[in-house]
Amino acid sequence: MSRIDRAKQFLPFDSMKGLQEALRAEEAKRARVEKRELGEEDAARISQVLGQTSRGDAVRVTYYRSGSYLTATGEVAAFDTIRRTLTVEGQKIPFDDISDIERC
Repeated sequence: MSRIDRAKQFLPFDSMKGLQEALRAEEAKRARVEKRELGEEDAARISQVLGQTSRGDAVRVTYYRSGSYLTATGEVAAFDTIRRTLTVEGQKIPFDDISDIERC
């Protein structure tokens, strides 16, 4: 048996090949970020789009939750101006957490 073949038998065995890379990728994706403050122009645009949005409209919303930015795309299931929330894809999103919204 050659030296290289003999050395191969002592290499560490990875029974779940690719698991470590997948875990690192998921960890990087979920890294906490600070909530960005919106400028006046962005806040005005979001307010304008929200004013034109009603129940049943298709939207794409980027919002802040639990240290990361998420995106929901779908129909508006509920639009509550009193509680200031928008419900898309089962996610109740406060107006103050919306960083971007566009009608599809």
